[in-house]
Amino acid sequence: EILSGLVGSEMCIRDSLRSDKILQSFPGADRAAIQAYEQAWQTRFSDGYKAFLARSNGLRFGFDFDQAHRAGVSPALADMNTFFGIGNGNPHLDLALLTPKMGFHNRAFLPFAPVLGLGGDFCTYVEISQGTHQGRIMYTDGEMASEYEDLDIRGQDVDTLVDGFIDDGWFMPVAASFDDLIRLYAKMA
Repeated sequence: EILSGLVGSEMCIRDSLRSDKILQSFPGADRAAIQAYEQAWQTRFSDGYKAFLARSNGLRFGFDFDQAHRAGVSPALADMNTFFGIGNGNPHLDLALLTPKMGFHNRAFLPFAPVLGLGGDFCTYVEISQGTHQGRIMYTDGEMASEYEDLDIRGQDVDTLVDGFIDDGWFMPVAASFDDLIRLYAKMA
């Protein structure tokens, strides 16, 4: 078993997913590294994602669209293949290394929508950390990312931005929280 289960806000992937779906995992992140990342990028992760980072500091996984269909979950979940870590040293899975040169997510969005994972065609998972959508996990359509990569959002209301991104089809709500996202993945296992 690659991961061990947790309860409530600390629920993690370990017991939720079968190990044959896990392609790569890392030992837990240092809490100081998580705090340093949050401070450096003026962002905040949920307790659920922080618990994940403390247990499995980055993860590559593989599901297919048939599994999503059979489980009755959004096909977006099968399109994703990565949860990022912080300080794991992997140039493809470590937000501390990726964020300064990130081309798949507008860094100006980090204070209200930190990126948690990556999938095909640069689709991402973001976790809304402010406003009425706080805690929700959004799947972003990577094909639309170029429309938002340089968007100036200074002075704009977070709820208005997120609602507009949903209306545009760039953000697609896929889970009520990171823990809920893990429960959805568990249905595919």
